[in-house]
Amino acid sequence: MSRTAPASTLVMVPYREVRHDRPEDCIHHESIAVRGREYGWSIPAHRHEDLHQLQWLRRGAVVLRIDGECGTVQAPALVHVAPGCVHGFDYTPESQGEQLTVPAALLRQSLADAPHVLDQLRHSFVLSAEADAPLASAVASQLAAVQDEFDAERPGRTQALVAWTTLLFVQAA
Repeated sequence: MSRTAPASTLVMVPYREVRHDRPEDCIHHESIAVRGREYGWSIPAHRHEDLHQLQWLRRGAVVLRIDGECGTVQAPALVHVAPGCVHGFDYTPESQGEQLTVPAALLRQSLADAPHVLDQLRHSFVLSAEADAPLASAVASQLAAVQDEFDAERPGRTQALVAWTTLLFVQAA
């Protein structure tokens, strides 16, 4: 990975979807195309102080810029961005995948009895799923469940989202 521009090029990217004070909306799920198209497939450097992001790149490629390091990732891959990390993405046009954004406090609570998992999640990382078919299959099916719960308004929605999300982060770690 090579160095990128200094943090002084940091810009603000509005991210209001995660509401720390409303448990029913504390987890946000969306297609990477939502922000990709909005920003011309180039998400400028920004950071989220108390949010974890897990991104599943199903198709395409992305140049990741995380805390001054830069590297290209080909799909399929799972990317974890730890809270506070300055990050930006340059996707190939029409890349496909999805992103999960979760408050750090929620994961600390969910994983209180798994300090080794929390320790792994203190750092950003990339997992290539190209050679790991079971990982790719598990992530795809779990994210499908998250999307289903996120879009639905069923009783127990919050608890189901927390459970699926926790499982994804445990598997990633």
